[in-house]
Amino acid sequence: IPIPSCRFTTFPPVFARTMASLPTFKTFLGLAMLPHLTISATWFITNALMDVSSNTPRVNFKNNATYSITAAMTHGNAGPVRFEGYTTTAGDGGRALIDGGTSGASYVLLTLSGANNVIKCLRFANNGATGIADVVSVSANFSVVFSCVFSNSRRVGLITSGAAVFISECEAYLCNASNSSNSGGFVHTGGSTHLFRCISHDN
Repeated sequence: IPIPSCRFTTFPPVFARTMASLPTFKTFLGLAMLPHLTISATWFITNALMDVSSNTPRVNFKNNATYSITAAMTHGNAGPVRFEGYTTTAGDGGRALIDGGTSGASYVLLTLSGANNVIKCLRFANNGATGIADVVSVSANFSVVFSCVFSNSRRVGLITSGAAVFISECEAYLCNASNSSNSGGFVHTGGSTHLFRCISHDN
């Protein structure tokens, strides 16, 4: 099943057939066209944004700057909304950096708690100097994490607890600086989480 505007080629066929009826996967597989909504610093938006044809947004992050944050972010609205990095043209596979800084108490950069959303081609790095917080937490069902990088975490790079979470082509490294037990690049506590072609190293 081809994925439009993506440098990766296919979803695993069984998973794609199982999930294709869900809104996130209809959008992600190109069955619903997404408008190109570009923003600068304000990241998470309401899923009520639609065009006159009821198309849901894609929020683009150009990687010509670092998106520096100092406090935790939560996206709790149900999707489908796609948050995606790019270099020159939206959808070109370039990764944008979201940096939480290297001082103070650690915190979770992003908690994705709204179902049917996609984060793609984003890099999350650094989440403080002390404590045991994770870099990104996905607690929502039917979430997609695609071509993302998680690094320099005090504990876990990406932790998931939602059901039917799809994670593909992701990388995690230099995580678990606190040397916590049962921690590292990827940790999954929810049922039916799927990982494909991911790598975790130097944690």
